Amino acid sequence: DPSMKTLRGELKEYWMYQGKEQQLKYDAKVMNIRGSIKWGVRWLYHKAQGIRGHKRYWRTWLEAVRGYGPPRSEYSESIWSIYTKGSKESGTRVLQLWAVGILAIVASALFVVQTTQESLAQSVMNSLSQEDRFAVDDIEVQYSGDHSLFWSILSREKDWWEDIRIGKKEGARIRWFSIDHPPTEQSILKARFLTLKGFDAPIFEVYGQTHVGNGALYLYEIFDEHARLLLEVPGVVDSYNGFPTRIENFKRYGYYGCGELYREGALESNYRDINNDGVDDLIMHGTQDVICEQVSGDEARGEMELHPLLVESSPQAFFFIWDPSTKEYRTGKNRVRSSFLSDLL
Repeated sequence: DPSMKTLRGELKEYWMYQGKEQQLKYDAKVMNIRGSIKWGVRWLYHKAQGIRGHKRYWRTWLEAVRGYGPPRSEYSESIWSIYTKGSKESGTRVLQLWAVGILAIVASALFVVQTTQESLAQSVMNSLSQEDRFAVDDIEVQYSGDHSLFWSILSREKDWWEDIRIGKKEGARIRWFSIDHPPTEQSILKARFLTLKGFDAPIFEVYGQTHVGNGALYLYEIFDEHARLLLEVPGVVDSYNGFPTRIENFKRYGYYGCGELYREGALESNYRDINNDGVDDLIMHGTQDVICEQVSGDEARGEMELHPLLVESSPQAFFFIWDPSTKEYRTGKNRVRSSFLSDLL
């Protein structure tokens, strides 16, 4: 099934976004019913649109269904019959599928998932001090793959003042883990649990982000109610361009106000065993764009307009190797050759 590989960008397909053709690429995972529905809908939306002459057009729903699933007419015709008639043929019989019953089953399943998340968030809230309860306005939670651990983002102001915590729920009680050198940024861009080759314990990855859109990646190994810092990589988050005015910018690009930022706001992390020592290493990669301010209008009349203009792009890729002697990743950025990176990814 190529759908998840395509959604993750491993197989290249494109879609139109804000009038521009872009590669389809997400951090797509399906670990529960909610994720299945979310990415299933996104895949159907992708298959419902086509690109012709750098413009989007919409296929019929029947065509979208054919592109969505296995390329067999029996499948698409069966799904289309369910959608339009509420029934499907099975051999010589016609099976009537009661819409209300199906919706009830799906709604119940979704309700269980949502209730589990809400119950965990409520448990997190109950574990806080009275002062913290008044300060927190939102709680985001996510279990690990085996539901033994969870992470929680406590927001005093969404994307502005946030803290990350790691815990384990045991009945009505939560055991909070200590975090060695927690992120210093004011908010959390994203977080996830990882299972890496060479590690028996779960690995926890966090991207921190400051108010101005800069930040670092933090990598922790979790064991004995403690998250031990394996690596901190500063400068991997950069979504802010203040258009600093410099004469060097004009000499190089022809515009005074220019700044650099990462496409998608941050470098992407990938884990591969580069040196074949049995432990996954870290590769940070992405694209850095140079955006300048283009001025248009009548300066004499004070009718000036500023427009962002992409003037240069460059691939960025660095790797960090596991050091068994220190039990940490080697710090310091080692640039990866583009051909080597292509082979790795």
